[in-house]
Amino acid sequence: RGGGAERGRAAGGVGVAGGPGVVTLAVARGKKPAVIVCSDLVPEMLEVAKRHAADGAACGVPVHFDVVDAQDIPYDDDTFDAVTMAYGLRNMPEREKALSEILRVLRPGGQLACPDFSTPPNPAWNALYGVYLRHVVPFWGKVVTGDASGFVYLARSIPPSPPPPRVAHMLR
Repeated sequence: RGGGAERGRAAGGVGVAGGPGVVTLAVARGKKPAVIVCSDLVPEMLEVAKRHAADGAACGVPVHFDVVDAQDIPYDDDTFDAVTMAYGLRNMPEREKALSEILRVLRPGGQLACPDFSTPPNPAWNALYGVYLRHVVPFWGKVVTGDASGFVYLARSIPPSPPPPRVAHMLR
């Protein structure tokens, strides 16, 4: 492996599928690791994260930004004390492979934080949630940000994601 592994070796944590860096930078502020890595497959997302870091969102923690495919993480085994992948698992074509890669780069005793969305198992609640996702989320997203496109994507990306019991099985 390689490609940033030496830099990662000194890091306390890495944000995989870190997107705009919101969670990675929150970890930097809250946990104060020596160094943190924000990684994502999409360079444009990392540019947003870099702007947030430049504005002081990391509270002085050095942040490295790397273009990384979470399904083929270029860091050495047992590199990180913590890994975050917030709202990214549902976007992985090979979820088990991404989780296997995360486990590989986590040091023994390391921690994974992997929040994501899912749909309710109850059919009635799921139907209501579907209406909420398709109509309410994009509407309010457009009202608040002026652009509904990201919220339309969010509404479309949640229903095909695995249900919580399946995610729990994958994590085990």
